[in-house]
Amino acid sequence: MRWETNNQTNIGLDFGFLDNRFEGSIDLYQRQSPNLIAPVPVSLVSGTYESVNRNAASAYNRGVDFSLTSRNIRGTGTGLNWSTTLNVSAYKTRSSRWA
Repeated sequence: MRWETNNQTNIGLDFGFLDNRFEGSIDLYQRQSPNLIAPVPVSLVSGTYESVNRNAASAYNRGVDFSLTSRNIRGTGTGLNWSTTLNVSAYKTRSSRWA
């Protein structure tokens, strides 16, 4: 058995326009975990019903995160500030296990 490893890639873009009255970001990510530790049952011939931990699984994740913020009221002297933020995320996960 060995340590679990991950291969990860992230790409992001932050933006703002109209004097940063509108700001946002978009992030794309991908992560591969090829050797996850998982319990594997031992053969019943050995006389035990316990399992042994081994590198017997893998996982793959990818997705996108999007955020948009609007500064509706900027109180310069009144102290009143109002902003609205919208967050959207979508992802896909695949996993497999083998003995």
